[in-house]
Amino acid sequence: MKNLIIVITLLAFMGCNSAEKINREVAISRNYVDAMAIDELFSEVEYLELEYNDEHPVGNVRKVVAEDGVLYLSANSMLFQYTLQGKFISCLSRKGRGPQEYASISDFAVCDGAIYIIDRNNKLLKFTTDNKFVCATNLPFFAASIYVEDDTILLASAYQDLGDRFRLYSTDNLQPVGSFSPINPAEMTYRHFMLPQNFYRYGDKLYFHEPLNDGIYEVDVKNKPFEQCYALDIYGRSAPADFWTREYDSVMDIIQTATARGYCCGTPIFAESRHHLLFTYNEGDNKYPMCLYDKCTGESIQFENIVIGDGLPALSVAETTFYFGDDKMQFIVIPETYFWDENGKKYNDKFLPAVQPDGNPIIAVLKL
Repeated sequence: MKNLIIVITLLAFMGCNSAEKINREVAISRNYVDAMAIDELFSEVEYLELEYNDEHPVGNVRKVVAEDGVLYLSANSMLFQYTLQGKFISCLSRKGRGPQEYASISDFAVCDGAIYIIDRNNKLLKFTTDNKFVCATNLPFFAASIYVEDDTILLASAYQDLGDRFRLYSTDNLQPVGSFSPINPAEMTYRHFMLPQNFYRYGDKLYFHEPLNDGIYEVDVKNKPFEQCYALDIYGRSAPADFWTREYDSVMDIIQTATARGYCCGTPIFAESRHHLLFTYNEGDNKYPMCLYDKCTGESIQFENIVIGDGLPALSVAETTFYFGDDKMQFIVIPETYFWDENGKKYNDKFLPAVQPDGNPIIAVLKL
């Protein structure tokens, strides 16, 4: 009997272990709930209160990255640094039109003691992590997102830029060293938005995903292959392959066409852990729910709100800033005003008691 129990346990373990080799066709059945508790979604949850600095208040956060024990946030064309305990370190503010300045931060990456910034004015800049300018270069295309690996910068081009969709640059001098396109370049046309989170690192795999794409792609920076590793089928309403190869007049054209045909398109937010996929998608009618998919069982659940504490209002998925960059740490940005009602009364005095209504946003530090 004891041996039988061991065999059954091993089989169950092997079944979940095979989740790393799940069917690349991920079928999502409708299983809708209004809200999920944050600790039902993430195995680890910690709330980080950012120290307020009068000269550099944190505004609308676009991206959050943790690197070498430092938290980096882009907000209001500035790049903030905090310790992982929320202590203010510094703020990089170089907004302008000069050779060492940027008009605005479209995306950024931090790697090996350097900060790389994409300026929306087709420019790439490099700074040290103590905010000293190193070098800059003008880009002959419109870059939307960035990923840095070892000595190579990977830039994804946006909109209908001609030529290869992915450009490689040297981290040393910011000069081009190569480029490549996905397997079917036609499928990328008009699909890439101004969204600074198209890359997700899962173990030794680098994923690329888009707001108008039901596929999750694996990309190899060194060898340049680009292949689909997940094909999401949302309620059987994903757009057929030929939908993506026709010509569209604009991004709005493709959105309106997809909506008119009732397609569920895109994965603006994506994360993967050993046993789960977590992502948002466009359901149409301005609905952007989140889906938690179990890789072991194939079961999924969809929801539009996240509950983070007793007595607090639910966070709307569609109106909340997420940043999922890798499987080590994920982030949710919670506005400081979220904890207070319209009369200035705090919803729950015991939940993060030091939070002030006119301070910095709260960063939920998570692990899926």
